Amino acid sequence: GYFPTIRGRPIIEIDHRFLLGSAAAEWRGTAGLASNPFRGSIAAPIEAYEAELKELVNMSVEQMNSDFSERATCDTGAMEWQPSPVAGVWRKRLELSGPVESGRVTSLVRFDPGAQFPAHDHPEGEEVLVLDGTFSDEFGSYPKGTFLLNPDGSHHTPYSEDGCLLFVKLRQFPGAGRSPVQVDTLSAPWRESGVAGLAQSILHENETSGEQISLYRMSPGCEVPEHTHPEGEELLVLEGGLEDQYGRYEQGCWGRNPVGSHHWAKSESGCLIYAKLGHLN
Repeated sequence: GYFPTIRGRPIIEIDHRFLLGSAAAEWRGTAGLASNPFRGSIAAPIEAYEAELKELVNMSVEQMNSDFSERATCDTGAMEWQPSPVAGVWRKRLELSGPVESGRVTSLVRFDPGAQFPAHDHPEGEEVLVLDGTFSDEFGSYPKGTFLLNPDGSHHTPYSEDGCLLFVKLRQFPGAGRSPVQVDTLSAPWRESGVAGLAQSILHENETSGEQISLYRMSPGCEVPEHTHPEGEELLVLEGGLEDQYGRYEQGCWGRNPVGSHHWAKSESGCLIYAKLGHLN
C-alpha cells in the first residue's frame, strides 16, 4: 500500500540504528515521500525518529569506559580539561554510560573562582569528594576533604567563590529514601585493615547492597597480598603512588576493576587512595 518500506521492511518495524543508514536518507530524498497521500502522517513520526536518533548517535560517540566487565584506567594528569555547558566549569570524564549530559558519569570537575552551576536535580543521586578548594551550594560550604552523598532526587545550585577541584560521580547513589551523607575526611577516624601498613577510613557503607566507600592509607613499603573483588572495585590515587601486576598509578590516576577481578597491590612511597567496592554487580 501507501505505507513506505525500506528494503522490504515497513518503516514502523525499522530498528532505530538502521535509519542511520543511507537507505533512509535515500528514501527520504526520493519523490515517493513528496507524492505520498499520507505524507503528513508519515513526516511526524520520521521527525521524531530523527530526533531520537541524534541522541542515540550522540550517546554512541561519547561513551567512555562504559563496559563494566572490562578493566579501565585513566591518568587524569595527562588529560585535557574539557568545557562543560556552563562557563567556568570544566571536566575530565573518566567513565560515561548513557546520554552525554544526563547519563551515569564519573569525572574530575573544576570550578573557576566565581563559577556557578544552575539549579538542577540529581536523579539517582550524586557523590562528591572535594579534592581542593571550597565547594558550595545553598545548603553550605564544603572545604577540601569533604565527602558528600546527595540522595536520589536531591536539588541544589552549586558554586565556588574561590574555585575548587572535585571528584564527582552522578547517577550512582540510587534508591528512594536514602539519607544525605557528609564526612570531613581530614578528621574522620581510621582503623587497621588486617594488613600491615594499611589503614582504612570508611565514608559510607550499605550492608544490604554490599557497597562500601573508603579512603585507604598505605605506609611506605606496604604490600597487600593477592585478593579478589567479587563485586568490582574503583580507585582514585589521591596522594603518592600505587602499583599492581598490571601497572603503576601515580597521583591522579583512576582505575576500575570488574566483578571477579583479582590483584595484589603495593606502594613503595606510601599513598592515599579513594576506593569504592561492591557497586558494579
